[in-house]
Amino acid sequence: MDELIVSDSDFFIQKSFSNAFWETELDAILKKEGVDCVIIGGFAAEYCVLFTYNGAVERGYNAFLLQKGIAGFSDDEIRRIQLLRSVVSYDALEYFLQETQDKSKHESIKHMWENYLESIVENSSNTDKKYTAWHFCDNEQDANELAELVVSGIKRATASLYLFYSCDDELPKEGDLSIITDWSGEAQCIIETTNIEIVPYKDVTEEFAVTEGEGDKSLEYWKRAHWSAFSREMKEIGKEPTEDMLVVCERFEVVFK
Repeated sequence: MDELIVSDSDFFIQKSFSNAFWETELDAILKKEGVDCVIIGGFAAEYCVLFTYNGAVERGYNAFLLQKGIAGFSDDEIRRIQLLRSVVSYDALEYFLQETQDKSKHESIKHMWENYLESIVENSSNTDKKYTAWHFCDNEQDANELAELVVSGIKRATASLYLFYSCDDELPKEGDLSIITDWSGEAQCIIETTNIEIVPYKDVTEEFAVTEGEGDKSLEYWKRAHWSAFSREMKEIGKEPTEDMLVVCERFEVVFK
């Protein structure tokens, strides 16, 4: 199913009985992961879903059926099963998960900022410093990899298209502080902008490519990777990249991690 996103970090359980907890490692895995609540969906409602729900309750889990997330042989039986057991809708689940994730992200950013201020003998009530929080790139793999390169000190620069800056989105400037996050929004480090240079794409130098620290650090790699990224950005506004497009070359240093 296209709608079912499977991650490499997901767990897979091979079961031989209707109850997914019976003679499997599921209970041990959930306990090891600190899980105390399970939400059950799938097929068939009258057998696998119902027996697994009961198995979860018997083992002390807070268990819910996913509304409109189970199928079966009889609509009446599905309704009866849901009527007599705890049910949660997908919309409610999505809302509460998002609230929890947003709070976690906000807390990690806030916590890092407070620790940074403490390290320079300031605090939120007496500082005039401000920050922005953001991640690199438009995909999870690159965002996380580049954040790691920054934390390790390998990546000390970044590049963006001048085209996308406006009055509401000011150009970065020397002294700007940024909290770099991973794709999920968890704070990784704080950087300070040390230099800004705006040049045509064709005039970006080998030295800048090395400072940006991506791939094999060659100018050839830099141009290939950024042409691809800039192409995706410009496609959204119906434009195509050119050799003369202006690039904002920003150098920075890590000031806290």
